[in-house]
Amino acid sequence: MELLRAQADGIINPELQRWMAQRMDATTTSVPGASHAVMVSRPRELANAILAAAAVPVPATTGGAELMI
Repeated sequence: MELLRAQADGIINPELQRWMAQRMDATTTSVPGASHAVMVSRPRELANAILAAAAVPVPATTGGAELMI
């Protein structure tokens, strides 16, 4: 799982962002200058992160709909 961290996020404290990533066992990608609304402040970087995540094969499940992106 990937967490995109907006470095200039004035809403969510950076320590909380790190804690959330650790709790989800996620890798993080930091986006310099990105505000809380990453899609507005850094749309290209967000699109690239989504495309990179979509290129990763989703592991097979054992029947349920356990897909988390």
